[in-house]
Amino acid sequence: SIKINGKTSGDLTIKELNEIEVNIQNDYTEDMTDVTVTATILDVDGEDVEETSESFDLNDGQDKKVTLEFDLSSENLDEEQYTIEITVEGSADDNTDHKTVQTTTANLDLVSHEIIVKKAILTVNPIQCSKQSTLEITVENTGENDEDNVEITATNSALNINKKWTDINVDKFLDGDNEYSVSLNLDLESTAVGTYPITVQVLRDGTLEDTKDVTLTVQACGVVGTSNTASQTVVQKANDDLAKQLQQYVQAKAQQTGVSTVNASFRESTLYLALLSVLGILVLVAIVMGMAVLIVKKK
Repeated sequence: SIKINGKTSGDLTIKELNEIEVNIQNDYTEDMTDVTVTATILDVDGEDVEETSESFDLNDGQDKKVTLEFDLSSENLDEEQYTIEITVEGSADDNTDHKTVQTTTANLDLVSHEIIVKKAILTVNPIQCSKQSTLEITVENTGENDEDNVEITATNSALNINKKWTDINVDKFLDGDNEYSVSLNLDLESTAVGTYPITVQVLRDGTLEDTKDVTLTVQACGVVGTSNTASQTVVQKANDDLAKQLQQYVQAKAQQTGVSTVNASFRESTLYLALLSVLGILVLVAIVMGMAVLIVKKK
């Protein structure tokens, strides 16, 4: 037996997962191995949609229920009724192969009037330094009738967003032009750090049909400045450490040769300046490499 969404004469839906339940029984005189069940919805926009179970064993006289799931929400459905083909295959212990095919039909479950928010996304989210993003919205007519008085709104009081698109025409679900898309550019230059839920709604004849929230996140833009400060600190510390080490080295050499030295005179020496120049070059290379890593991470 075959059940579609819990009923022997059940309908297919685009709103949630479809469950096709197949009850099979081994009527052969031998046990079966490598049994599979395949459900195929034929000719969905010119192609078949197929799901196959994992293989299992089925002893002589044993029965088993197998459930296969179909998500049709993203399929281009253009028919009110579809044919479903069930194929059961397996191998018996006597080395014979067996195959059974059964078909049934199922209607597409559509209501008279229904508009949904199919998509509401931000092209850039979270926002950090760019301070620019675009809200993209798509609504879909999943009903049986054409609609000619559809309205889309996007609102958030903190961001001063109060956008409305009106007088929208959307064809019925089974027609090809049953979606409508709009976009809104957002300038967030002066927006404070925080989260901002943007409410998207679609209305039909002034009545709310569906709503969806998309949350915009604004983050602080201060990573580069912090890095520069840290780099300056590293350079200063390395400079001081080098001066101290070189001063100790020269003092030790002076004691061995009996020559006295003065701290101030060392910093003015050619050796100190040369070594300090080498250190400066090395530190500069390290800073450039560090900034390159930061830029790659931001991308």
